Amino acid sequence: MALATPADNPRRRAMSSVSIPAARYSVRVLSGTLSSARRWAAMVPAKTPDSIAETINRWFADALADPETAAFLIRSGADVLVMSPEQTNSYFLQDIQNWARLVEMARIEKQ
Repeated sequence: MALATPADNPRRRAMSSVSIPAARYSVRVLSGTLSSARRWAAMVPAKTPDSIAETINRWFADALADPETAAFLIRSGADVLVMSPEQTNSYFLQDIQNWARLVEMARIEKQ
């Protein structure tokens, strides 16, 4: 659905009214990038009807389209991405796959 991440742009981060560390840890694994950046997203249970998920997505998209809200998030050091529920699902599944590959490569035991 809606997603906000700490800005990758150091200049934007410097303009932030919130103290966000300059270091952003990432490593290339296969075709993806792993990042320790926090992510915020609106999610619903898997069995939620598509019509409800789309409605909630639209509410968040409308809120994030508000110039005041966008300005606040930018001042806070965030980049705002508005994605469909399907795009958000793909985004997080890819992230999980990338981290799983890194855990496997590092031979970290599953807990």
